[in-house]
Amino acid sequence: MESPQGYADRINSIREKEYPQLIDQGTKTSHVYLDHAGMTLYCKSLLTESTNRLLSGIMGNPHSQSLASQKTEALISSVRFKVLELFQADPMVFDLVFTLNSTAAMKMLQQGLSDTFGSYSYAYNSHSHTSAVGLREYSSDFCCFDDPEEVADQLSRESSSNHPILISWSGQSNLSGERFPIGEWNSRFKEIGTKSSRTAYTLLDASALCTTCPPSLSDSETAPDFMCLSFYKMFGMPDIGALVFKKSSALECFRGRKYFGGGTTEVVAPDQAFHVKKPALFDSLHDGTLPVHSLVQLDTAIDVHKSMYGSFENIANYVKWLTEYCVCRIEKDLVFPTTNTPMVKIYSRFSYDMQGPIVAFSLMTESGYPLGYYDFEKFASARNISLRVGTVCNPGGALKWLERTTEDVINDHAKGHKCGDHMDVMNDKPTGVVRVSLGAMSSKEDIDTLVECIYDFTIDHISNSRRNPNTAEISVKRLTIYPIKSCHGYDIPQGVEWKVSSNGLLYDRVFCLIGLANNAPLALKHHRSMVHVKPSIDINTGIMRIENQYGEFVELNIYSMEQYDLQTLASAEGKKYRCVMDTKIRDFLSLTIETPCVLGSYVSSSNWAKSGSMQNKSAFLLLTQPSLDSIGSGESLLSPVSSHSSGKDTDNDSDVSTPSSSVSSFSGENLAPRFRANILVDGVGLVPYEEDFWSEISIGSEGLVIKTMERCDRCHMITIDSNTGERDPTLFSILSRERKEKGKVYFGSNMNLDEQCYDREYKIKIGDRLVVA
Repeated sequence: MESPQGYADRINSIREKEYPQLIDQGTKTSHVYLDHAGMTLYCKSLLTESTNRLLSGIMGNPHSQSLASQKTEALISSVRFKVLELFQADPMVFDLVFTLNSTAAMKMLQQGLSDTFGSYSYAYNSHSHTSAVGLREYSSDFCCFDDPEEVADQLSRESSSNHPILISWSGQSNLSGERFPIGEWNSRFKEIGTKSSRTAYTLLDASALCTTCPPSLSDSETAPDFMCLSFYKMFGMPDIGALVFKKSSALECFRGRKYFGGGTTEVVAPDQAFHVKKPALFDSLHDGTLPVHSLVQLDTAIDVHKSMYGSFENIANYVKWLTEYCVCRIEKDLVFPTTNTPMVKIYSRFSYDMQGPIVAFSLMTESGYPLGYYDFEKFASARNISLRVGTVCNPGGALKWLERTTEDVINDHAKGHKCGDHMDVMNDKPTGVVRVSLGAMSSKEDIDTLVECIYDFTIDHISNSRRNPNTAEISVKRLTIYPIKSCHGYDIPQGVEWKVSSNGLLYDRVFCLIGLANNAPLALKHHRSMVHVKPSIDINTGIMRIENQYGEFVELNIYSMEQYDLQTLASAEGKKYRCVMDTKIRDFLSLTIETPCVLGSYVSSSNWAKSGSMQNKSAFLLLTQPSLDSIGSGESLLSPVSSHSSGKDTDNDSDVSTPSSSVSSFSGENLAPRFRANILVDGVGLVPYEEDFWSEISIGSEGLVIKTMERCDRCHMITIDSNTGERDPTLFSILSRERKEKGKVYFGSNMNLDEQCYDREYKIKIGDRLVVA
């Protein structure tokens, strides 16, 4: 077995040769990938060699008898036994069926149990993946256990039926990385069935475990009856999974399976209930044609992976060492300088012999209060770091480690919380974790970059002292509306007076692009080509002109929308949007952003001008020119922990999160659209960030008053260039080093119209004077 240090010495050359996707081809910056428990990375050789195999000959449908089909049959047989060999499973005892993924494997087992026995009792470990929890919906009764000793008592209380028992558990928690016994627990579960005079079938969810340490099924006596896995967690590709099973157990569970698909029968009567299934389980369980080309990839992946890494034993040994390094760096270097209190709370028992390459944690303030995961994920994403946040599809593990209760989950959902959303701290408890998971191609440098990112996130970089309380001579420099949400802004021309209401500037974010796939508004973070949709409005005629990057355009009259083909579309959440279905407009927008869509508006009124505005937080967003200029001239500083224990030469090695574009390329003028503000102000004596201290502003001479609601906390949408749609994290990185407090990056002020101004009509124009309070 290769030593961890020897493995580490050659991992960089493997990454350079086999994983070019770790370098962003646009910015030439490194991507730190730390979500291998979700899906590991595929290598270049897997793509090239599997493609060469597919190009070297024809693969036919295995249900035919041609030479091409016989070639496919040989492939299926070969890869089938290669997979069993991966798990040291005796082909005389075990077989498998290929599925879409691990979840589909579980559903197949459930279907067999339900069809054969009518129902079943179900017990699952509290650290189970959501997919395993979902099997309870088909059971006659269920229980959730922490210790195997609890299963017999709980099931005896819940059920008196003679149905079989299905007991499932994970080989490794996909949340904390904690590993659980396989042979020992399987034997104890089988005894439960014997003692209760019921048949107990065991299901091991090996998905998380297989990423770096596939379990051995060499001892068939203590091996589980069924095991599910996903191959993309092992090799990155192909996107398929498998249900591995003991033949004897599968024959019992699937003997009553009702559905049959193409290729699974010997004969079928079309007009009577007569069919005969193929006798071999492997043949009778694969409904329809197998994913032949995916099996070519799987066959290749097994060989390529072995040639690169030697064995999974080498990988397991290396990632164990790397996990220890990660925990050591977190515990040693991530402490607040003044109090020496930890920045990170890790969720694990950390007995390394029973610990996988996963580190789950929460970030903490210096006073010990939890920082939410939501802002950290945004912060990390802006630095090209991929990780996972939330309950990570492990509801039981989240409850245990976060000291939450089922009542907390129910109550928080009633308040609007969903897994992974911005409601990440409720009642002073985090609602989810930050999860880092390592894989075969992870490196020490990945860990060092993560530690630096955490340090920068937890240390505040913002001044709360007012520098210029006597600001004077401030005026409106720019007014911008975004008629179509998430698209390009329209600058109101000099001298044009624009109406203001409680919804903000007239026509600001009144329209949106509705995706026809789900009848919901499209978002810039998923469709960056939306920056090429450039609307403008002639306030005198009501003509909204929508132009694309090539100068092509369509026009519509927003003062007389009744002339267009209008239809109301409803999203899955029940929100309704009034949409323009005219072919010319629909095709123009769909071609511009390369996604089928229509122009729509949120239905809250029959009047388009009064339809519900779709601002995220407030009616107005205000910025000052000195603040923009300050960011544009800022310089990125290296974190104090960047070189701690990392082994990097910081004089020669650049920060992997710093893109190639220079800070000097920014200016206050070209930065303004990135922040999507409505009101930009400037003035003599105005200093950067003075707006942080304004409680309200009066604009013009008509008594218009706008009140500050809160500082605007920023997400990585500002990394998207408003003209090209390209992503560059430099701006967010600079801003986070100057404007961050308790994990949030602030820039600009969210403001609303003073309620006393609701009953009057106001107008605003460039050059209007401001009085601040």
